[in-house]
Amino acid sequence: MERETNQMQSGSHKVVIEERGCIKITGVEDVESFEESEVTAYTNMGVMTLRGSDFKINKLNVESGELVINGELDSLAYSGSSGEKAGFFGRLFK
Repeated sequence: MERETNQMQSGSHKVVIEERGCIKITGVEDVESFEESEVTAYTNMGVMTLRGSDFKINKLNVESGELVINGELDSLAYSGSSGEKAGFFGRLFK
């Protein structure tokens, strides 16, 4: 129930990339991991993985579903299905 409420609050999912240096994402439910070269986030459209260099989180607000990352983006990929957490425990308790 809590997850459904968070999805309604976060609204639509949108990704805006400005010159590969500023990535603005909405519909973010949680950030699983953050490193200087890789960020994995749960969104209301699936698990998103960003790869690049010099990543810094400029803004994270899971209540509103906003994430802003600065750094050089090399790739962005989704895994899992919409609203489903991937990973071992996510698959185990499905």
